[in-house]
Amino acid sequence: MKESSYIQKLQPHNNAWYLAESFQVPKNQSRDFKTYYKNTLSPLLDSYQRTGDVGAHALHRLRFKAEKHGEFEAWSFLLLIEVRDAEVAKTYLAKAQTLPAFEQASVVRRELLVSTPESNYPNPTAQVRERNRKPFFAVEYVDVQQPYLNEFREIMIRRNGPAMRHIMEHTRWCHSMVALETVEVWESVPQAPSWNQIHVIGLYPESFLRYKKDFASGLAASGSDITFEENFGQLKKIRTMLYKTVGSRIGGD
Repeated sequence: MKESSYIQKLQPHNNAWYLAESFQVPKNQSRDFKTYYKNTLSPLLDSYQRTGDVGAHALHRLRFKAEKHGEFEAWSFLLLIEVRDAEVAKTYLAKAQTLPAFEQASVVRRELLVSTPESNYPNPTAQVRERNRKPFFAVEYVDVQQPYLNEFREIMIRRNGPAMRHIMEHTRWCHSMVALETVEVWESVPQAPSWNQIHVIGLYPESFLRYKKDFASGLAASGSDITFEENFGQLKKIRTMLYKTVGSRIGGD
């Protein structure tokens, strides 16, 4: 694909707070749960948007499993809400509990997260917005070993975040990237695995062919002298890709 000669410079969306709710919903109830989000939860969230307390919100359908490491039952939805602060998240949750419940949905985990510095780019560039088809979304639940949390963050700040920004600015196959770190876990079922990062990346089909080469170019452009293989080899030693899925998104536009 020929890339646009126009380059839109992106700024990271730093110091952004998010509420994440991971749900398990029976497969035969998935369509009804999406309708429940559209008709019940989304209007409430839209009212918070109008006051500036909530930013973008979207329901992610975790449709196809790409990676899973550990003995746990996979879940099927992620509701991701940008909030002004923790108090807004708590207020929304209290209000949402007064709405009619979707009885077939069970909460796997509710958590408060903050954006990883220099790594959060939730909005697509103008040239990506021109595409006629919708992207698909990779959702990654990542467990970084506790002693290496600072090292992981530095890799994101100095390498992975800038590399993905370079890709978003210079190509049209990456729609968006949301990179988040868990601050507090507010609710979790006993059998749920542990993670401390959530990444959501909007992609187009050509990403499968171009990812490695373009990411290496992004590393070089950001001033790093490390190779693609070295970078991800280092990450593999300090984090586990606990659960990675590919699916669709409702809302968030």
